[in-house]
Amino acid sequence: MKRHGTGSVSPVGRAAAYLVMVLFTLLTIGPLVWLFYSSFKLNAEIMQSTLGLPLHPTMENYVRAWEIGRMGVLFINSIIYTGAATALTVLLAVAAGYGFAKFHFDRTTGFLYFFIMLGLLITIPSVLVPLFILETKVGMQIHEQFGLNGMEVTEDVFESEINLAFEQAENRMHTIKAILVATLAE
Repeated sequence: MKRHGTGSVSPVGRAAAYLVMVLFTLLTIGPLVWLFYSSFKLNAEIMQSTLGLPLHPTMENYVRAWEIGRMGVLFINSIIYTGAATALTVLLAVAAGYGFAKFHFDRTTGFLYFFIMLGLLITIPSVLVPLFILETKVGMQIHEQFGLNGMEVTEDVFESEINLAFEQAENRMHTIKAILVATLAE
């Protein structure tokens, strides 16, 4: 494993890199495991023991989701959107990879590469699960104080957070676009 022109990586650097990779792997897989085993809990059991294993596993959530949520139609939609998003992502990744490999702009290339890698390392599940737990507890406190339904408040907050995340992603894309345009114009 060599760096560009600086020699080999020290054992401490290699250990630190592996430690960071293991940490990000746990932050990615942990919330998915929690999501999976929590899907076998009823809402009341999730509220009582958010992180605990299901005491009385049930498939009721899956049955209700399939019947009420029209999962057959949504499944087909997911396949279409996922296919299109994957194709677009691969196309853009190939173009970006080509640009990073062929063109070197002093400090700008490293800066952009760092932020692209940072965006890949911070996964949505690692952010949403702690956010859900926090907002559920806040929603329960609002219910106790004001008589509002905690899950409705949590859903509203979640919806606003998701909208905010999309707005921030759009702003980031505009910023990256502006940086690229300014860099290429030089």
